[in-house]
Amino acid sequence: MKLIFSAALVGLAVLGSHVARADVTVEMVSDGEPSFMYLGSENMRMEEGGPDLPGQVVLFDGTALVVTLLDTEKETYQRIDKEMMEEMTSMVGGMMDDMMKMMEDQLASLPPEQRKIVEEQMKSAKGGMPGGMGGMMPGGDENSLAAPAESYEPTGESRKINGFNCKGHRVKKNGRQVGEVWTATLKEIGVTKDDLVIFSKFEEFAEALADMGDGDDMNFSAFNPTSNNFIGVPILSIDTEGGAKRTTEVKSITKGSVSSKKYTVPSNYTETSFMEMMEHSR
Repeated sequence: MKLIFSAALVGLAVLGSHVARADVTVEMVSDGEPSFMYLGSENMRMEEGGPDLPGQVVLFDGTALVVTLLDTEKETYQRIDKEMMEEMTSMVGGMMDDMMKMMEDQLASLPPEQRKIVEEQMKSAKGGMPGGMGGMMPGGDENSLAAPAESYEPTGESRKINGFNCKGHRVKKNGRQVGEVWTATLKEIGVTKDDLVIFSKFEEFAEALADMGDGDDMNFSAFNPTSNNFIGVPILSIDTEGGAKRTTEVKSITKGSVSSKKYTVPSNYTETSFMEMMEHSR
């Protein structure tokens, strides 16, 4: 989910002002794999893989405020609304509590000297854990459960990426660099701040996903054209946190009619319960 989630944020910033005018297709590449976004007036579709052989697919209905996950191999789908999202957030919190208790029980069984060594190691490691996970570690500060937001520092560098004039930014967290992002202005890509309803609606889900650790600690307002913190449209994002390099890049943006079938669940798909899947994962 995280790969398509990151691609969605790139595409949403690009597409926001087009929603009331025409369907827009954004072609992206995430870690060498193609991904696409299709945006209508009140719907969007995000998919990994090519248009003919999509892998993971996410649909968003901006009127009903529902996210639908399609499994193209099993021909099944799962719907997530705001109420379910709140339940999921609570469930994830319960899973974290279970993990915390397990770790504390394991520590309690160790000899005092060994326990002290392990606790010190955990204390050093918790600051580098994803999201706000550090606060869940034994001895961690519960007030630190909220992930430290990323900050974006201009590098002063400029370069053209896939035809877009972009400016560079260092991505920092807790004062250390964890990546870079190259952004273009709205004028550069030919859009305005108008008609951003669909972006604002989806952002609610994006923030909820981040609370569950899927979007980690991304600073959403930096890529929302309606925000005072907006730094530009991300054309190339490079994440180096944890030692692995992950990239998401916008390759092209085209406007034109998109079939309404792109935004609907195929009639032969069977609905399954997302909450049951979450329960079984505990």
